[in-house]
Amino acid sequence: MDRYIIIHYGEIYLKGGNRKFFEDKLISNIKLALKDLGEIKLRLISGRIIIEFNKKWPWDFVREKLLKVFGLEYFALAWNSAQDIKEIEKDLYKLVKNRKFKTF
Repeated sequence: MDRYIIIHYGEIYLKGGNRKFFEDKLISNIKLALKDLGEIKLRLISGRIIIEFNKKWPWDFVREKLLKVFGLEYFALAWNSAQDIKEIEKDLYKLVKNRKFKTF
């Protein structure tokens, strides 16, 4: 499974005709914040920014850097899966099989 970071950004969409300018600036700031990681594969989809997460990157480092980027409202790790319930079940099992839970 490939991993991604999904980024939601703030009121940038209220800027009207300048939206593209502000999205480009935000993307530039994200790349600058993560420059120590090397090449960043990033795309803009439906008002969200998607970063292909390299498994070699330390998540705590990435998290701390993104927390400092002005304009980001929320971000989270995400995994892709097939559009088939059985495949989704298998992928979910891989993600949680080594975790210990206190509740069901």
